[in-house]
Amino acid sequence: MHHRTVMIAFYVLAYCVVAEAAEKSPLLDAGGNTSLPWTVQDKKDYRWDIQANGTVGDGNNDCYDGGLQLSVQGSGFGGHSQAVLSKDGKEIQLGPWNWSNKVQVCRRIYVDKQGSYARWVDVFHNTSGQEQNLKIRYYSNLGSSIRKFRTAGGKDSPEPDWAFVTADRGNTKTPAIVHVVGTPSAKLRATIKADGGQDNVYVTFRLKIPAGEYAALLNIQMQRPGFDEAVKAMEAFDVHRALRKLPRAARKALANAATPTLAIGGLELPRDGEQDVVLLKDDTELLGTINNKVWTIETPHGTLELPAARVVGLETVGMGDRHVRLALIDGQILAGTLTSEPLKITLANGNTLSTPLWQVLRAGYRISDARPKQIEPDQPVVMLRTGEQLFFDPADFDGQLLTEYGTVTLRPADLRGIMLQTSEGGLHRAVFANGSSLSGLLLADTLETQLPLGPTLSARRATIRKFAFPAEKPGGEKVAVMTLRNENVLRGAVVSETIRLLSNRDEISIEPGDIKELTRAEGALRTVIVKLHSGATVSGDVVDDTIRFAIQPGPQLDVFIGHVNKLTCPKREKPAVEATPEEEPESNDSNSEKSDDASERDRRKEAAKKLDMIGVELKMFAEEEPAALPVPG
Repeated sequence: MHHRTVMIAFYVLAYCVVAEAAEKSPLLDAGGNTSLPWTVQDKKDYRWDIQANGTVGDGNNDCYDGGLQLSVQGSGFGGHSQAVLSKDGKEIQLGPWNWSNKVQVCRRIYVDKQGSYARWVDVFHNTSGQEQNLKIRYYSNLGSSIRKFRTAGGKDSPEPDWAFVTADRGNTKTPAIVHVVGTPSAKLRATIKADGGQDNVYVTFRLKIPAGEYAALLNIQMQRPGFDEAVKAMEAFDVHRALRKLPRAARKALANAATPTLAIGGLELPRDGEQDVVLLKDDTELLGTINNKVWTIETPHGTLELPAARVVGLETVGMGDRHVRLALIDGQILAGTLTSEPLKITLANGNTLSTPLWQVLRAGYRISDARPKQIEPDQPVVMLRTGEQLFFDPADFDGQLLTEYGTVTLRPADLRGIMLQTSEGGLHRAVFANGSSLSGLLLADTLETQLPLGPTLSARRATIRKFAFPAEKPGGEKVAVMTLRNENVLRGAVVSETIRLLSNRDEISIEPGDIKELTRAEGALRTVIVKLHSGATVSGDVVDDTIRFAIQPGPQLDVFIGHVNKLTCPKREKPAVEATPEEEPESNDSNSEKSDDASERDRRKEAAKKLDMIGVELKMFAEEEPAALPVPG
């Protein structure tokens, strides 16, 4: 037991250590210098004549009259007589240009001859002591008017998207242009302005750069013979594959581009559509095919041998060791010591490398049907503080939750999750399938369960970070919503038949279906203001100590009125009136039941009359000058 406890403690500590590789600059590694303008012809014979300020001058057949002019807060990027040239001669860098002595800007420009496109990566270095929030604009003056337009999403007018096409109409010799202004999954999107009949294109970003940090923006341009060909090129273009040609440090700095990753259980694994990816701790990236057939991992629960087909990727924990988190194709994550090293990979050039695990930061298998782009667990999951994410049998779950309103039983079928690691001073928080949240303390000290992977899990409550349960999204049905002072939100129905108020020394009973909104008066414990669906408003002190509320689906709670900040209820639907069929004469017993029914109807009518009178009184009350709220006793 002592050995097992030490192992768990070690993995918790190791999981909390972040292995940070030495950060490299996103700027170009210099190989020499070149004069400007710098002109390159691509495979499709399109010319890219890069000018002193990093714009493309003319292109082919007057395609541009100055493309991708960069400005920062309205100030244009300055001109340069020379540029830094990469060691392979395929890329140049202009700058630095200093904006307001706060941000240094460099423009990296690369022409891919085989792919017939040009790529701009503009790098912004915030040298000030505070965050900079900048308006970055790219202005392209085209060689002809815009007569046709198409976004990557198929729209014929400008709207935020990752790419778009502009073209003239007819058999003009002026090429159409593909403008790539990000990636499909990027969070930062550009604002696009390209008015028909004009020859101007404006692409604008709002870029936040933390103090001392780098940020970068991506633009790619393609010249193509006509609108239809340009649209085809845009639809076929694999922007993620194009980004693989950019060093990792520069890719990481891109604010408007996101490379494919698998986010699962706190892991972010590198992915590619064509090759496996291995990222080393020195920031080297290896692309090819991982050859390991079996992964053997020693966990706190036992040693497991997993075929490579069950694994989607891994991340090492700490420096100079073999401790990893291993992600499986079903969404589970294991943490432990990997004994099946080294990692073997055949590179795209045919060479095979055997890489010691201490050199590896992360690895991910290529995206495929067996290893999809995103993986969502479809079974109940327990997430441990070791970083593990394991399936378990919900029958082994003890859902006794101690709350301010007593002990309630949580059923896995009603839940979306339970967070045990919260900022609520040690309290746990249950989140229900319908979006309700309830704070309390799980009473069970240990989860004992047989894992589908084989070993038995015995997890103390203190080692559990979260329970997660597969749950359908709630429907659009109207429900009552109760917001509590501790920010918990309950969704379902008010079970209390009435809410009684003492208003102007008169007691009023209000049915939940008549309440549009109930709010607690500021600084008061029992005084509430009630807006009715009828339009009337009443205020007073709640007579009863609690309101009974049912989370649907979920438990029922007696909520103290002093804990309620707000309550809204859907309007009560009037029942449909059904025609009564003619019936045969009934027996005396039936007549007695019918008499009872008639008496019940009479009582309901009388109650309805009283409710109408209350409504009239409340309406009159609402039309009067509002009186001061009674001071709570």
